[in-house]
Amino acid sequence: MGWERRRWLRALGVAGATGVAGCAGRGTGTTGTATDGGSTTRATSVTETLTETATAESELLGDPDAETELATVYRDVQFRDTEDGRLLLDYYRPRDVEGPVPLVVHVHGGAWAFGSKGGGRFRRVPLSEGAAFASVGYRLSDEASFPGPVRDVVAAMAWCREHADALGVDPDAVGLTGESAGGHLSTLVAAAPDVSNLRPAGVSARAARASCVVSVSGVYDFGVEDGGVGGTLVRRFLGCEDQACEPQRTQASPVTHLDASDAPALLYHGTADRVVPYRQAERYVAAAEDAGMPVSLVTGEGGAHVTPYAGDWGDRYERRQREFLREHLW
Repeated sequence: MGWERRRWLRALGVAGATGVAGCAGRGTGTTGTATDGGSTTRATSVTETLTETATAESELLGDPDAETELATVYRDVQFRDTEDGRLLLDYYRPRDVEGPVPLVVHVHGGAWAFGSKGGGRFRRVPLSEGAAFASVGYRLSDEASFPGPVRDVVAAMAWCREHADALGVDPDAVGLTGESAGGHLSTLVAAAPDVSNLRPAGVSARAARASCVVSVSGVYDFGVEDGGVGGTLVRRFLGCEDQACEPQRTQASPVTHLDASDAPALLYHGTADRVVPYRQAERYVAAAEDAGMPVSLVTGEGGAHVTPYAGDWGDRYERRQREFLREHLW
């Protein structure tokens, strides 16, 4: 079922039954008739619609892998097939929440060379707010250099939107989150939905557009030598050596693409970050404000790399994150 069909279901009052788990039998309906000039037309049965949706969910996700306090978990769901292999995501459907829900797509860190999907501590806030959560596995730099990993994130967003009915999510309310290298990828995707080179073939700018983005300790400007920004791991990600890297550095920098139409952004950065210096966040904020784009920065005074929930600022950051997600996804 497409986006318009989902809206039709919502208007009918049954879209809340399109959750990933336990959909069949949650609602009932009867077959009605419509008459026009003596002709009788059989209307679509609500029960038939729910059965169709539940079948699509089962075929897409299979059986749940786990149940947590906050979510029903489906692990290793394939969203893309590349020349380097299958790409998988873990999908978390919030429990006891009715109706199509917002979706947060999370991009893990690891210097574009390490790490894996999972989401860990970054799942809790979106799920407890009632949003679904998809943690994406993308190709690392030993498999694909820029723009390959960026396209993988876009592909995950597009796949979730394509299967919004089966996932039980609202395709018009998709946010991005990420930390470190994942913060870079998420803010780049959010800033450049119209850049065709950053999208897989066949994926539209609309499918690549985020509703908002939350980035923790991200890299935003490759045009400056800040700490590890410009080192070996960056060159490996960009797929070039210093003398030939200028075009890649420019296109891969989120600050290059910011304009007033971009998704609102919430950033966290620690002032004592020795991996990605705090100046990176300052550059992003300055570029966003110059472009007229909504942006907010939570600063961790003395905070190290990827420490959003630590220190004196932890509670303040969590409150701001919850407010931000509510404002832009609901």
